[in-house]
Amino acid sequence: MSDKIVSTHNIFLDSGMASKESRSRGDDFEIHLNTQAIDAVPGQFIRLTLNDFCMYKNFTDVNKNNSTFIIDIDEGAGGASPGSNHLIKTSLTYQNYSTVNDLAVEFSNRVSEKILTTAQTASGIPGMTVIISDLKPDATTSINGTTDNIISFVLTFSASHQLEIPLIQLFEEEGDAYALLGGNRIYGSTPSSINSLTVSKTATTITIQCLYPAQRSTTSHIYLRTSLTTGSSETASLSTETDIETRDEVTYSNILGKIPVNTEFCTFASNTGKEYYIDLHQKHINFLKLYLTDQHNRRIGRRPASSFAQTASGSGTAQSTEGNLSFNAVIRADIIQGRPDKERIFEPLVHSAPSRFSGISTTPGAKPI
Repeated sequence: MSDKIVSTHNIFLDSGMASKESRSRGDDFEIHLNTQAIDAVPGQFIRLTLNDFCMYKNFTDVNKNNSTFIIDIDEGAGGASPGSNHLIKTSLTYQNYSTVNDLAVEFSNRVSEKILTTAQTASGIPGMTVIISDLKPDATTSINGTTDNIISFVLTFSASHQLEIPLIQLFEEEGDAYALLGGNRIYGSTPSSINSLTVSKTATTITIQCLYPAQRSTTSHIYLRTSLTTGSSETASLSTETDIETRDEVTYSNILGKIPVNTEFCTFASNTGKEYYIDLHQKHINFLKLYLTDQHNRRIGRRPASSFAQTASGSGTAQSTEGNLSFNAVIRADIIQGRPDKERIFEPLVHSAPSRFSGISTTPGAKPI
């Protein structure tokens, strides 16, 4: 049986034009319905449906949520301080990369820069230099070209580097660099002897090879979430990036829609009017909060997940209030006769005997009538 819609109206939203006096931001928008409050009477429920969404993709593919990695190096027996440990946290440049080769160049430059500085200290040769060679994928390979998209390169030093095999570590708590670069994630934040990549060395070279195909971004969709209590569900991995024990469990969800990320825009237009909707438990709505996150419930381009920084990309500090991080959307509000799924009452089934058995008693020992 199809839902009986008692009344319906569209809510047209523009989060980029919030009042300066309000608490709204372009990606965290508060809506006060005032005289347009939505009410349902007993026996009815409210359904909100995402009909349309559009925003400019004013955030970079590589950002604070997927760019950070650790280089852990010990000086070798011939070093200035044998066994001395150098722990270096560094990040890729926050920007878009047009090819995996561009990403490989950036990664190899960051690694060589940090390891060279350490090698100069360990060897006692401040003028030591390094050359990057055998970089893959090469510059002639496009995204659709013939390649496995696995990053690898060789660092060749002008003298003995006096280092042990470096650990390139991709901690999940630092973000999604493991997915971006193609390495094994390391759970937790405790110092570890695990190498996320394959690394080998000779006296004057260090070879680094990632394990899996690299990718130019880690956010294929953004999520439009609401402050309202809904009957939807999600795996816990969509709500957190660090709780390993529960991330495969299903929990209540406040996701209203999942919007694909394209080169210039993030857009969604409903084809059926039923792709993304939520049935609400409350009967009265006069306030609605909508906000955007990535696939781990983090503010777009910002860390940690609870960050209230206003900028996803750029050198300014007010992108979501005075800049261009905002969205517009159309949300349809329906009043529907009936109960939402969580409130539906199912009557017990009544099993009636077929007519040919109607004269047979089910009481033990009884005789047919």
